[in-house]
Amino acid sequence: MSTGNASAHMLYIASSAIADRQRDARDRSQVALARRTRVSRFSRR
Repeated sequence: MSTGNASAHMLYIASSAIADRQRDARDRSQVALARRTRVSRFSRR
């Protein structure tokens, strides 16, 4: 395996890990937002 290939592979791993982390953060914020709207909807009743 050439060094250029190895660095490209590491870059791919790092970028995919960052994308996964961003996706997790987005899912968590959407869940929190949904929970907040649900709670406010219940309290209004």
